[in-house]
Amino acid sequence: MRVLVVDDDRLTRRMLERYLTDLGYEVIAAQDGAEALRILETRRVPIVLTDWEMPGISGLELVRRIREDPEAPFRYLIFLTVRESREDLVRGIEAGADDYIRKPFDRSELAVRVRAGERIVRLQERLERLADTDPLTDTLNRRGLERWLREQEEDRMREGQRMAFVMVDLDHFKSINDLFGHATGDRFLCQAARCLVDHFPPGSRVARMGGEEFLAIFPVARVEEALQAAERVRAALPAMPVFPTRDGAPVHLKASLGVAILEGPLDADAFDRLLRRADAALYRSKDLGRNRVTLWEPGMIPHEGS
Repeated sequence: MRVLVVDDDRLTRRMLERYLTDLGYEVIAAQDGAEALRILETRRVPIVLTDWEMPGISGLELVRRIREDPEAPFRYLIFLTVRESREDLVRGIEAGADDYIRKPFDRSELAVRVRAGERIVRLQERLERLADTDPLTDTLNRRGLERWLREQEEDRMREGQRMAFVMVDLDHFKSINDLFGHATGDRFLCQAARCLVDHFPPGSRVARMGGEEFLAIFPVARVEEALQAAERVRAALPAMPVFPTRDGAPVHLKASLGVAILEGPLDADAFDRLLRRADAALYRSKDLGRNRVTLWEPGMIPHEGS
């Protein structure tokens, strides 16, 4: 787990780096609050250990700025300072700090408090995973997929990649629920979700968007790559192991797919815009007879109610 150490005293930084590295942490160091904020903009750092008194942006102001961003990931914040008064302790906690270590610090106390922070970070990450996951299929939900897409944005833009949005809808799925019941239908959904995860390209993320509809997102260099990936999934679904019908005949799942491509930066409404485009392409596949892949083109109208 990463720890960001923020202190304007070089000797203190080096001591903390050595101690924390010995404890098994990956340590990043910053000499002031401004440098710390730049690091946190580009790197995921779950634990921040900061001095209070620093030139420019103080530790107190650093903690406030970290906490004021509602979109930022959870971070466990620890003050390391010579300040000892009850008033200062209250100010630090009110600003958003989670813990407080007085200088000169004891190595054993430092280890115990950072380990406690790590446990809380692990618990928070577990809660976030649960909040981002569809409980039936164990794929992401929409919230989790949007979060993942935002996290990929910097790398994607640096590498000049497009992002493929592929909407997948299982054809005639209602008839499975009607014939065999929702318990069997749920087994089909879980099997289909596993097929999508296994057959979309490495680095893809798959989310259940509701009912029998899924969305996969993955980086591509060319539009043709997205279409080829969608075709592989379309062909893989009917080839899955199947559940027998009541008369012994197998049931093969088929799907209609719609593809849309994110070309530029991820602006505020890009997710919804690409979702509508992929949905419009999906329903063009259904209009053309189902069990096919369609690429979105200008002029395609999103399905009513989508």
